Amino acid sequence: MRKVLWAVLFVVTMLTAVPTHAQSPNYDVGPVWRVSYYHIKPGQGDAFWKDFRENLKPVYDEVKKEGMISDYKVWTNVTTDGPGDWDVAIGLLYPNYAAFDTIDAKAATISTKHYGSRDAMIEGLIEAGIPCAPVRTVEEVIADPETAQRRMLIDSDYPTRGRIRVAGSPIKLSAASDGDRPMRRPPELGEHNAEVLGSIGIGVDELERLKRDGVV
Repeated sequence: MRKVLWAVLFVVTMLTAVPTHAQSPNYDVGPVWRVSYYHIKPGQGDAFWKDFRENLKPVYDEVKKEGMISDYKVWTNVTTDGPGDWDVAIGLLYPNYAAFDTIDAKAATISTKHYGSRDAMIEGLIEAGIPCAPVRTVEEVIADPETAQRRMLIDSDYPTRGRIRVAGSPIKLSAASDGDRPMRRPPELGEHNAEVLGSIGIGVDELERLKRDGVV
């Protein structure tokens, strides 16, 4: 629960408003407050404040220490107008609008350090039933067991390069075994000219003329 609360709050308060300032130049240069409002489900108040003390506040303190935000404040709503009204508001004071453009990667590094790893945050969301997944690097995708399981990388014999590894087809057919699926290697430049151009009526002689003229 604590991981879920922190992840949702942190992502919403620090990342959702990034593009808003780019829409209009009609603003004053200087500090900018970003305030987000939250409704706490009945019975979750103690868990919310425990998570705030143990996770959200330490991260905000570190982000403030690094100069990415100038300050932060928390307000509670003691006179709600209805069951769906906000209970807690969290305000972040940015030095200026430009700070929105740099906070994403830096804040992610701080939050990962606080939790120990990116996977620790992701696991908390998954355990709570919230669909999510990390944005992986190319190296991580290649090393992922799911990539091998779905045969998304296959070895292919290339005429001029020997045996190479290429991307497999993302389309999988339940009624066809792996051995029945056509796995053609990527063609060389112009390898299928005769086949493709022949299908529209260009004969061998005309193809040779096009080659001499540098057309194909």
